[in-house]
Amino acid sequence: MPHEIASVLTCKLCNEKIAGPGLIVGPGQASGRVAQFMEKLTAHLGARHPKELGALHQKALEFFGLNCVMQYVTQDDRVKYQREFLRWSIHQVTLDARYSNEQLDDAAASHAEACTLAVVNGLAPALGIPEERLTRAMENVRPQIAALFLEPIKIMREKLQEPEPPPMPAGVSVVKVG
Repeated sequence: MPHEIASVLTCKLCNEKIAGPGLIVGPGQASGRVAQFMEKLTAHLGARHPKELGALHQKALEFFGLNCVMQYVTQDDRVKYQREFLRWSIHQVTLDARYSNEQLDDAAASHAEACTLAVVNGLAPALGIPEERLTRAMENVRPQIAALFLEPIKIMREKLQEPEPPPMPAGVSVVKVG
């Protein structure tokens, strides 16, 4: 279902407010209005921030190139690497969620604490063990529980965030053009 988006945007580079028509975002919705507003935003960038606009054009060409190359199959490792590198670089620009080790440590510790509490609340009454005694016993294993949560979380972060570019295949070298 289409929905309205803000019709006033603030430039991150100079804080200028740019007003445009209310836009409807959705499949086949008001494409002329979207194009008109994009022209207005592009004109501002061209007039006030030409260097940044040039970088945006380069990124747009990379994305267009990636989409073109993805329409083909190849056995050439150089082309495969270029395709993967372009995909990775676009992913780095569009990725909105990044988590530090400290954030992951805090999340794992919080989950371990919740897990400990759930075990104590579930087992103490069932086993007839005083809650305080089971809590002390569970406190001893909480770091191991946190580590069990943390390892898969870090693996998922590495897979989703892809902090490093893809490795270059053996026998493939970079040729600088221009």
